[in-house]
Amino acid sequence: MNRLHVLELAIAIVVTFSTGCKNDGVSVDDRPVGLYAKVVDAGGGVVAGVNVHYIFYTSTNAVVLNASIQYSLPTPQVVTLKVFDPFDRELTTLINAQQQPAGSYMRFFDSSVTNGMYSFRLQANDSLLTVPFYIRDDDTARLQMKPPLITSDQSGAFFLSPSVLGIGRKFQGQFYAETIFDSISVVLVKANYKTLVQGFGLDTTTPIDKIFTLEPN
Repeated sequence: MNRLHVLELAIAIVVTFSTGCKNDGVSVDDRPVGLYAKVVDAGGGVVAGVNVHYIFYTSTNAVVLNASIQYSLPTPQVVTLKVFDPFDRELTTLINAQQQPAGSYMRFFDSSVTNGMYSFRLQANDSLLTVPFYIRDDDTARLQMKPPLITSDQSGAFFLSPSVLGIGRKFQGQFYAETIFDSISVVLVKANYKTLVQGFGLDTTTPIDKIFTLEPN
């Protein structure tokens, strides 16, 4: 269980589980840096609608399937708590404009989402706080049963930026610190094809072009 703590300090709310990350840049050929991928079949034809997952690596490589957030309110406040996905899109609402008395609280995100960088967004009255966390599973059989991070388009292509992948993010917990490394394993899933798992390194200063070939079952 990945536990995130939001603690009261005077009248402010601060986090003890924080993150920093590298910003996505632009390369010398004016393309944003990141992974430019194309999925093809054994004959070179494009494969659209491929479910894309990935496995990232850290110093601990811990399996993190769920997360929780702890927060304290110094006074009664109206609280909204939402979860956002790696593309900063709203995923779900855990608390919807609920009046809560002063005190300490914990909420769980019991997820079935794929690997990636997610965040809690906690609003208490007029104060808004974003608390990042990640979900990580290295079991490819479980991953392919989950909704994908992204799917390949009609040309078989997909793009993932370093910030979406979390490359370079630093997570500081109470008892440990870790960084998301600059290497990943892409997991590609498509009906009637063998699941492809391919690892490689990423350069956060240069666009990476990759062609992935799926073999039929």
